[in-house]
Amino acid sequence: MGDLLGFIPAAGLGTRMKGELVIKELLPILIDGMEEPELLFENSLKSIKEAGIDNVVCTINELKPDLLKYMNLFSRKHQMSMSYIYQNLDSGEYGLPCAIYEASPFLKSHTIVMRFPDTVLMPVNCVKDLLDFHYQKGSVLTLGVFETEHPERLAPVILSEDGKIKEIQDKPQHPLANNTWNCVIWENAFLDVIEELVQSLRQENEDRKELLLIDAFNKCLEKNLPVYGMQVKDGVCVDISSGKDYVKLWKNIM
Repeated sequence: MGDLLGFIPAAGLGTRMKGELVIKELLPILIDGMEEPELLFENSLKSIKEAGIDNVVCTINELKPDLLKYMNLFSRKHQMSMSYIYQNLDSGEYGLPCAIYEASPFLKSHTIVMRFPDTVLMPVNCVKDLLDFHYQKGSVLTLGVFETEHPERLAPVILSEDGKIKEIQDKPQHPLANNTWNCVIWENAFLDVIEELVQSLRQENEDRKELLLIDAFNKCLEKNLPVYGMQVKDGVCVDISSGKDYVKLWKNIM
């Protein structure tokens, strides 16, 4: 287990949110119990701060200078240190494992807590609870698991009684659990798996190269690494991946 470091991948194009016009991480949100709106990305940073993490690495692209500005404002307000890695949009590589690989020189030898900047997780202290669980299990990879009404659209996680991950489904027609994962904690062994997958991908002669994070999860399971998931009690996970998700979030609190 290394020193704690937060990681936020924010280099996506947001094409389902008209990304050329809207930076979705900067959309205002309002959640039950909040007195006033906040920006979407703030939920991620608040939960990281709540877990006792003051240092964060963020991937970003050249199309999001405003996001960088507001993250800097937030980090100064809450006394957090932010470092940024610009991701090359013209590389021909797609998928979160590629973004993690590009950031890997800065992530090695740390215990990484990764939050998505376009996802709302509640309660805000759930990341701290997940980190405690990760240490307790001596896990290489730990996933936060949240109940959902539409597991067929997401990635249900099948857990053993002690929380060990048995299987992760990807948008299954017949889900084996009514949940999905969000928030990831990992150690160096998981980063080794990421590097292995990306290097293998780069050896393929294809113009468009894509990897999914679930590919890395499954590789960890194949290697029989200690991989766990924690069901977040009374947890809420709202993924703002499209305009419809954003409208639904506001309708639910109005």
